[in-house]
Amino acid sequence: MNIARKKVKDDLDEAVGISIYRDKFRVLPYGEKNNDWLRLDHRRIQNPTMRLSNNQIVGYISISKEKKQRIKGQDKSGGIS
Repeated sequence: MNIARKKVKDDLDEAVGISIYRDKFRVLPYGEKNNDWLRLDHRRIQNPTMRLSNNQIVGYISISKEKKQRIKGQDKSGGIS
């Protein structure tokens, strides 16, 4: 495997799941490699031919405090409520 192809593969392996950005800042732990907050892996186990797992999807959700007043931040451990 050439170096460029390996780099792309490694980058895709790290960029798994759905991340959340609030006002252009990443909200942790959403989108971390081992954080399946949408339970995609659990759903896939129940129906593997019809469902995607967390490592088969990459995406993000962008939210803004100005537009979503009911979303509140959590403590230092990260996340939103």
